[in-house]
Amino acid sequence: MRTTMLAMMLLAAGAARAEGPKWQFQVTEVVKPGQKATITLQPQNTVHEVTLTLTPDGAGKAVTFRAKKLPAGQAKAFAWAVPGGVSTWTGELTGSADGATTTAKLTLKIAAVAPLDVQLSKKDVDLVAGRLVVVPSNPLAKAALGVWDATGAQIADEEVEPQPLEGGKRYAITFDVPDEANVRRVELKLYDAYGTWASLRVVRWYDEVEHDRVEFESGKWDIRPDEAPKLDRAITALQKAIAQFRAELGDAAAAVDGGVYVAGYTDTVGSVADNLTLSRNRARTIARYFAQHGVTLPIYYHGFGEAVQAVATGDEVDEPHNRRALYVLTNAPPEGGAFPQATWTRLK
Repeated sequence: MRTTMLAMMLLAAGAARAEGPKWQFQVTEVVKPGQKATITLQPQNTVHEVTLTLTPDGAGKAVTFRAKKLPAGQAKAFAWAVPGGVSTWTGELTGSADGATTTAKLTLKIAAVAPLDVQLSKKDVDLVAGRLVVVPSNPLAKAALGVWDATGAQIADEEVEPQPLEGGKRYAITFDVPDEANVRRVELKLYDAYGTWASLRVVRWYDEVEHDRVEFESGKWDIRPDEAPKLDRAITALQKAIAQFRAELGDAAAAVDGGVYVAGYTDTVGSVADNLTLSRNRARTIARYFAQHGVTLPIYYHGFGEAVQAVATGDEVDEPHNRRALYVLTNAPPEGGAFPQATWTRLK
C-alpha cells in the first residue's frame, strides 16, 4: 500500500479575513485488488458540516461521505471500493470553519494491483554479457542495479530502464561489463509503474577446482590408499572455494545454491563403450569419496570417455593427460566444450 500526504487551504470567495478549513489529507494510491482505497482527512482547525463526494471518471457510482464535526488535529478516514487496475476519481470537499464555507475539487488516481512479483529463469541470465531477462507481474518502470566482481569490488551502481519484450510480458535488463571483469553478483531493485518494488539477487558461481590427477590401475576405478591424499587436498580446495563464494556475498553463513560436478575422461586405449563406462565409474568413485569425507553439497557425476581429449591423439594411444577428472563448483550444470551433451547423475 502506498499513501500520499497533501496539505491545502481552501479560501472562501469574498471573505476578507475568514480563511475557512485548513486541511491535511492522506490518500492510498496503490492497494491490492479487492481492497478499499482510503482518504484520511485531518483539519488544522475545527471544521463543521464536512462533505466529500468522489466520482469515478469511468464506470461506477459516486460515493459521498459526511461528518458533522472534525476537531482540529483529529483524523477521519473514509474508505470506498475501487475497480481493479487504475481508476481516476474527481472529488469535491466542502466544510465550514472560522465563519467561512469552502469547496474545492480533488483528483485522485488509485491503482488496485497485486504486489509486484518478478520471476527469473537461469536460462535468461548471462552475466558475462551483462544481460538478463525477467518476467514481472506488473509493467516495469525502472530498475536500480548493483554489480560486483569476483574480488567483491562493486563495478556498477546505476539506475537502468528495463526494455519491454513480447509486449511487456518480459523485460530485458542490460549493463556494461568492464573488460576482463569477472561478474559474480548482481542485485536488482525493480519498480513497477505503480511504485511498488521487488528485489532480486543473481549470483554466478563457477569454479574449476585445481587438484592433482588421481592415478587408477588400468581398467579399474578403485581409489588406491596412496592416491587418497590427492582427494583430501581437493576437498580442502572445495571448502576454500565455498568460503570465498560466501565472502563475495558478504555473508559467511549464506546458503550455497549449487553443487559439485565430477567429470571423468579417459585416453583412447580400448573401445569407446568401455571407456565411457570406465570414466563414469571413476567419476562416481570420486564423487562418493567427496561425500564420505565432508562435502555436504549435492554432488553430480558424468563420464565422457575418450570424447573430450586434453591432448589430441589417435586411437589406442596411452596419453596420461587424457586420463583425468574435473571438479566444478557451480550453481548451474556445467556446459560447453568440456561437457558435451552431459546428463549429470546426482549421487545418492
